[in-house]
Order: sequence, then structure tokens, then C-alpha cells
Amino acid sequence: MAAKNEPISARACAILSIAIAAFSIFIVASTARDGGSWTFSVLACFVPLLFAAQGIRMSRQPGAPWPTFSLIGSIVGAALGLVSFGAFAWLLMQS
Repeated sequence: MAAKNEPISARACAILSIAIAAFSIFIVASTARDGGSWTFSVLACFVPLLFAAQGIRMSRQPGAPWPTFSLIGSIVGAALGLVSFGAFAWLLMQS
């Protein structure tokens, strides 16, 4: 069990950035298909980028567990977040 004041790990940041980015791509695609509120789409585009930046920063620290997995996962999450943001920007220009 984690200690009470232990910060989130780089692994968790990488996994969260990938999961949230994949979900944000789904949100943007469903907003494009069905219409609806843009608020969650634009917010969902930025959240994976924040987790990816934190995961990259934490994976480079000395003594980080699984640094390669965390770094690669964070880069993948950032790439998916940028795809989501690009899709949202394209969708915004189309409407």
C-alpha cells in the first residue's frame, strides 16, 4: 500500500495520459458525429498533455521505477493528446 503523502508515480501518469487521450479522441469523434457540448471535448484534449508532461518529468528523475516504460508511455500519451487536440481544432474550423 502506498504511503499517505506519496506522490503519483510516473507509471501512473503514463497510463493515465494514454487512457485519457484515447477517451478524448472518442469524445471528439462522438461530438463530431452527434453534436453536443464542446466544453468536455476541449478540456479532455488538454488533460492527457498535462499527465504526459508530468510523467516525462518524473521518469527522468534518478531512482524512478520503470523509467523507460514511463517515458515511452508518456510520449505515446502526449502524441495521442496532440492528435485529439488536432482533431478538435479541425472540427472547430469545420463548424
